[in-house]
Amino acid sequence: MNIMDKNLLKNIKYNTNLIFENVEKIIKSENPVGIYGNGVYASYIVKYLKKWSIDIDFFVIDDEYYNENKEANVIKLSDLKRYRTPILIIGFETLIGKEAFLREKIAKVFRCAPGVEILEFEHCYLDYDFITYKYLLDNYEAFQMTFDALCDELSKRIMVEYLNTCISGRSELLGLLNQDSLHDYDYDILYNSETEGIIVECGAYNGKTALELDKYLTNKKIQSNIFALEPDQKNYKILCDKVNGIARIRTFEFGTASKDDVLLFDQQGGSGSTFVNNENANEENCVKIPVRSIDSIMDEFGPIDSVLMDIEGSELDTLKGSVKTIMKYKPKFATRVYHKKDDLITIPHFFINLMTENKYRLYLRNSQNTRGFLDVTLYAI
Repeated sequence: MNIMDKNLLKNIKYNTNLIFENVEKIIKSENPVGIYGNGVYASYIVKYLKKWSIDIDFFVIDDEYYNENKEANVIKLSDLKRYRTPILIIGFETLIGKEAFLREKIAKVFRCAPGVEILEFEHCYLDYDFITYKYLLDNYEAFQMTFDALCDELSKRIMVEYLNTCISGRSELLGLLNQDSLHDYDYDILYNSETEGIIVECGAYNGKTALELDKYLTNKKIQSNIFALEPDQKNYKILCDKVNGIARIRTFEFGTASKDDVLLFDQQGGSGSTFVNNENANEENCVKIPVRSIDSIMDEFGPIDSVLMDIEGSELDTLKGSVKTIMKYKPKFATRVYHKKDDLITIPHFFINLMTENKYRLYLRNSQNTRGFLDVTLYAI
């Protein structure tokens, strides 16, 4: 992308979504629908398509991985010929964007390319309530306010590419979002030689961020302690095992919210564990867990230098419980802004509307850039 237009809408190039188009193709078609693959990624697709009352007729796996004990609707690739003109959905994340590769593979099996229509459904759109062009138009002024508040050209370009990718459903547009950084956050934005006070990580999961942050701080000779908070019981055990023996890292088995409370939590034992309301509760996994506000943590433990948040949609609620800490210490924040479609409005506007003497500077970055996953973070410095 070249020079950015100051009008956000003029940088948006799409108004239709590839995923909706693919759903419409399936609904209108009378052909059988299959998924190439039968693993976790395929299960996401099945779950998503059920929302549209679309059932999968069969699953395809390569001949060398097939055995007779597979479920009745699982077939080997060479048996795909039993369907005359099937619709085949790519069910491996690693094959997203590689339709030509799969089509060539099918052609080798049949000695000629059969009438197979190949479709893609990106994982990043299956778990989250993504932004549509209509939603952008309906909330244009609010999105424009976020765009205007970003402090550098890279942030603005990332916002535009993120919106174009969400609206269109086309992974090839990731561009800047598909960087090579393996870190969970951009620590160079957050920390320097003057860093002091507690670093709070909300949603510490399996300890990966805490460990890489400890290494970064050690290399920079920064003495700050890390508070790693994780409410999921299974994740917490893994976290404790991973960081055991590292003096600067303290672990806590609770979540964060706008106030100290006890909330219902869908405990999945993975990266998707999240707070739920009673209507959405899965009784098998749901438990009541304690949560604390950032202000409460500050009151007990003292000055907070920064807060890192990847908490599956609870980011804004946690920010609302940090106002006193902000007024007293103005900590830095790194906050995910992709879990809810209004995150790019509500979270930046929280910082924009703060009545602080020194306003926050806002930046957007995408730090953990695996293909097809829009892990976008707002930095408030």
